[in-house]
Amino acid sequence: MTTRMSMRSFGAFCSVLGLTTLSMVAGGPVASASASGCVDEGNTNSSCIRIHGSGLHVDWIQPGSLVAPFRTMRGSFTVSDSAGLIDKDTKSYTYKSYSPLPVYMWGDRIKIDKNFPHNDKVCVTLHDGVYHPPACKTIHR
Repeated sequence: MTTRMSMRSFGAFCSVLGLTTLSMVAGGPVASASASGCVDEGNTNSSCIRIHGSGLHVDWIQPGSLVAPFRTMRGSFTVSDSAGLIDKDTKSYTYKSYSPLPVYMWGDRIKIDKNFPHNDKVCVTLHDGVYHPPACKTIHR
């Protein structure tokens, strides 16, 4: 059984290696809509965003926040974009940090499954009773 699993792992590695090599020979990696980041990353309780997709197509967006050490943060998020394709408020979340360092906490993934215009800006804004600037990512081809 151990040998079989090792051979499967080796086969998967070779497949990935082959696809990576093919991508490099064919002119570089495929453009992707996947990205993540936070605004004002040095401060806690900041707006954060994760986007997953390929090219101009976005599969899902996940809102989040950087929570202060040993703190509880309760809030909701607004997910929107500059083209007006999304305008969604999430349910309220409660995040509790038991860490001596700031911790990234992520909400539920929001299924989008849409194509966006080139250079559309997608944003997540944290609402917890205090103003937080939005975390935004621009969708590129």
